[in-house]
Amino acid sequence: MKIFVHTTFNHRDVIRDAYGKILDVLKNAGVMVISNHDEEGKADLTRAEVERMSDKGENLIDKMDGIVIDASIPDSEVGYLLAYAISQKKPVLYLHERHSGAKSMLSYFEGKNVPESVVLKSYEIPELEGIITEFLQRTESGDQDVPTIKFTLRITPKIERFLTMKSKQSRTTKADYLREKVIKKFMENTNNIDKE
Repeated sequence: MKIFVHTTFNHRDVIRDAYGKILDVLKNAGVMVISNHDEEGKADLTRAEVERMSDKGENLIDKMDGIVIDASIPDSEVGYLLAYAISQKKPVLYLHERHSGAKSMLSYFEGKNVPESVVLKSYEIPELEGIITEFLQRTESGDQDVPTIKFTLRITPKIERFLTMKSKQSRTTKADYLREKVIKKFMENTNNIDKE
């Protein structure tokens, strides 16, 4: 999974600490992190590498699985980034530090038609790990909701009749019936592995 992290720093250490915490949580989860701002060299791609990609005409956001925006400090790029991510249906975690004074921006979104792909959260640093973990789980489960890989399966006429009967009983297609069974078995195996 690839996540783009956008933040802006100022004189407040809490924002710098939050950025470090965001990157640490993402990297510990096995996520490839790309950032617009990386003084400490924690991201997988540096700002210079990101700019090189941009110079080649590659759109970095299109290659991301999700975006984390820390908008605790006003930044003119946030609006563009948020609008583009929404237009591309990318999952977005829009954060602001609870005591940053940026609440007015967050309150602008509340009560509006905010797409389901956008999660709005205010935070204090100890809460960041839970917020980011929840966002990653939501982003990963979103990947599972839409099947995109085609698979050819050759079956016998007897199995075909059985599938026809089961699909009629469950009022689904044969493919959906099989997919449900495979997912159920997958989840059982995953739970067994987690217990070991």
